[in-house]
Amino acid sequence: MKGDEMEPGGVGCHLRPRGLPETIRHLTALVGREVSPPRGFLPMMVICRHMSEDAEMSDERCGFELSPDPRDTWEDDVDGWDVADDVVRCCREMWRETGRCVWHAEVEGKPIENSLEALSEKSTRVDGAYFIGVESDEPLSFQNISLNYAEFQDTSLNRAEFQNTSLNRAEFQNTSLNRAEFQNTSLNRAEFQNTSLNRAEFQDTFLIGAKFQDTLLNRAEFQDTFPAGAQFHDTSFVEAEFQDTLFVGAEFHDTSLKRAEFHNSDLSSADCTDVDARGADFTHTSLHDTLLTRADCRGATFTSALLYETVLADTQINSQTTFYDPNLPRPKCVYEETPETSEDLPENTTPLEAAEWVYRRLEKLHDENALSEEAREFHISKEEARRKQQSKKRDDAYEELCEDINERDVDGARDSLTTALWWEARHFVSWLQWHLTRHGESIKQIFVSAAALIVACGLLYPFVGGFESNSNGTTYRIWDFSLGSFRGIPVPQINLLVEGPFEFLGTLLQSIYFSVITFTTIGYGDLYPTGVGSKILVGFESLSGAILIALFVFVLGRRVAR
Repeated sequence: MKGDEMEPGGVGCHLRPRGLPETIRHLTALVGREVSPPRGFLPMMVICRHMSEDAEMSDERCGFELSPDPRDTWEDDVDGWDVADDVVRCCREMWRETGRCVWHAEVEGKPIENSLEALSEKSTRVDGAYFIGVESDEPLSFQNISLNYAEFQDTSLNRAEFQNTSLNRAEFQNTSLNRAEFQNTSLNRAEFQNTSLNRAEFQDTFLIGAKFQDTLLNRAEFQDTFPAGAQFHDTSFVEAEFQDTLFVGAEFHDTSLKRAEFHNSDLSSADCTDVDARGADFTHTSLHDTLLTRADCRGATFTSALLYETVLADTQINSQTTFYDPNLPRPKCVYEETPETSEDLPENTTPLEAAEWVYRRLEKLHDENALSEEAREFHISKEEARRKQQSKKRDDAYEELCEDINERDVDGARDSLTTALWWEARHFVSWLQWHLTRHGESIKQIFVSAAALIVACGLLYPFVGGFESNSNGTTYRIWDFSLGSFRGIPVPQINLLVEGPFEFLGTLLQSIYFSVITFTTIGYGDLYPTGVGSKILVGFESLSGAILIALFVFVLGRRVAR
């Protein structure tokens, strides 16, 4: 055999000067018999592989074994790897005296810049690589590289670039990745511990099931990122930005989200227990079924956020916490403003039902945080959402009634009419509550309603029969009716009973006084109604006055209780 020629079943070798005894020992171990060097054979170190299928990996190759996840796909001809059914072995050249290649050698401070540059020229796999104590003054580029199961320990890779990189199940410990860029990168089930990722950028990156422990992500930027099911424990996201990011089912325990911004992101079913979210912005963010137990949300913004079935237990808020557009006359959540959000709601739950649930929960939350004025506003919004539901159900019942009439379904029409009248009555009561007391929350509205009733009835009494003084027998009326004739035809005739504006004004003032004592049901007995119309009006005003006084007592007690 001369040069690099090989016989079938022989040994393919690459030779380097190293020492004859060691070379002979390697060859003997490979072929299972004693080997004598040919004439002129130079002392060489052998890095070789037996050509038969049963030969083992040479001691001069890396031999690092990796048992990949069954879901990982390995092709049979992966460069630098010997792929078997249940295990893959690295067959790269051994580096120095480490017993492994430069990637799998557990050596601190390895010079990987040149090797990394060579790898980045093509897509390749160096899964299970070790980066221990690696530091670089210049930003390194990990492009088109697979680093699954890699370990980064005590490493400084600031401003590193990870583009089209696979880092599934990678482990980062005591690593600095400040200002690193992750673009179209997979970090599924990766683990970060005591790692600094301040100002890092994540774009089109998968972080499914990733774990972050004692990690800094301050001012980091996430865009179109998918960290579903990720775990963030004792992690800091101060002033981080999240755009179109999916945190579905993620865990944020004892994590700082101070002044973080979430825009069009999804935190559905996330666990945000004991989170510090002071000043955070959750605008247009989905928080369905999210746990905000013992979360500090003082100064946070939840405008247009989806809060249906969000758990707000022992959550801290203050007057700067915003849940709706302050320019609106009353609180309105996204379910009431944009009913098309029903696509994100559970089946058989309407947007107005979701809005009522949110208002009820926010009313209780503000009550728990001693924000009584804001709690009153959410109570009003809750009742208004309920009134809109009643109106819709009433309209639906009338539509069914029309259909039953067209189909001549007597029984169905009777049931539809009963349902429509029921919802009509409930809607009318809600309408009265809104206009009289703002659903039991406005004392001012009661006073306005009472004053309007007193003045209206006071102006009507002199025109509908009047009233008479019990002490001097004076009758206070503006006019009365009599039957006259016109060309022999009987016609009603109006007779003016007051002379001059002063008498007219005196009659109206006396009528206002009579209206006041009737409204308050004082009844001194000095004045009493004389006409049929005035008697009916007295009964109506007395009953209305009693109801409004009772409502005043109820609203006053409610406000004191808050």
